[in-house]
Amino acid sequence: MKIAVLGAGAWGTALAVAAAARHDVLLWARSADQAAAIGRERVNGRYLPGFRLNPAVQPTTDLAGAVIGATVGGAAGGAIGKDVNAKEGMELVLRMESGEVIAVVQEADIAFVPGQKIRVITRGRVSRVVPAN
Repeated sequence: MKIAVLGAGAWGTALAVAAAARHDVLLWARSADQAAAIGRERVNGRYLPGFRLNPAVQPTTDLAGAVIGATVGGAAGGAIGKDVNAKEGMELVLRMESGEVIAVVQEADIAFVPGQKIRVITRGRVSRVVPAN
């Protein structure tokens, strides 16, 4: 499956990195210089330094080509229209008791501390992390 992520800021790049573990990803950037640097260095040094991009992530400035070539897509950061309600969010990377590692992105309405016991509530394809007690 090919995925398009619209927006090569921190959130968009993080989404692309996560999706590239299983899929080919087109990462759309507004700036040709940024797309070229990401492609050449395999790192988004401006917005997400320290995270190497898997070869499955292909930066592009061709918005139509990214969207048309993708099976699914998502927008992140500045690529989201101004009419969308802005909320604070957080990404939680969790190591389950089974050893499986999952990432959940949700509204930042609960404070967590490292090592805290949590519960992952899943309904269909939507998950939410809450404190265990």
